[in-house]
Amino acid sequence: MRILFDNLIFNATLSADTVDANYPITNLQNDSLKKIYKATQASAVITATLSEDSSINSVYIGYTNAAGAVLAMYNSSGTLLGTKTITVTRGGLSFTSVSDVSYVTLTLSGSDIIYLGGFGLGYNFTMPNPVNDLILKPIDNSVVNYSLDGQLYQNKVDLLFYIEPTYSFESVDTYNEILLKFSDLEHPAWVEPYEENTGIINPMWCKITMGDDPTQTWGWYSWTHTYREVR
Repeated sequence: MRILFDNLIFNATLSADTVDANYPITNLQNDSLKKIYKATQASAVITATLSEDSSINSVYIGYTNAAGAVLAMYNSSGTLLGTKTITVTRGGLSFTSVSDVSYVTLTLSGSDIIYLGGFGLGYNFTMPNPVNDLILKPIDNSVVNYSLDGQLYQNKVDLLFYIEPTYSFESVDTYNEILLKFSDLEHPAWVEPYEENTGIINPMWCKITMGDDPTQTWGWYSWTHTYREVR
């Protein structure tokens, strides 16, 4: 299980080869996936220049109509360091770390005018393996009312989801490292429940809540987190 606590996009300089002025590229640095960047054609190349050379082992995209997505990573001399093809229906992947990345391009293609709501990039953190089974739990925020005579009135909205993994580990250093990453978190984060592309839960853009009642018994720490989908 991986979490991108430090999303390099928020401190990067963003540009694109095609931009609808009503949906600027800086919308990708907003916490809401539905505040989209939009192109003016059925393909787009987004460039993210990082604030400093960095190591990268993950990329995520969300809320897009693109059919294809390819990440290319370059050093400060413009040398191509590697490319990664993103399965759009999955929304991201982890990979072997690439060092000295100065800027990246994200090439999107589709059959309609391209839009994108979320872009995550950086070095994700490997969490301890959860000790419970993970399942997407639904949140229904639909507004439902019944008249006295039984008529139904509702404002239907799409379901949101959350997961609640419980971690058990022995090292106090692991506990303190996770606690520090959480305390420094200023935005939602990309949560990747399964690093393998065959995972049954896709990467999620989430508000992270770390349980305020962790326990320690005979040197073992137990801690439950809640990752709630944000869009």
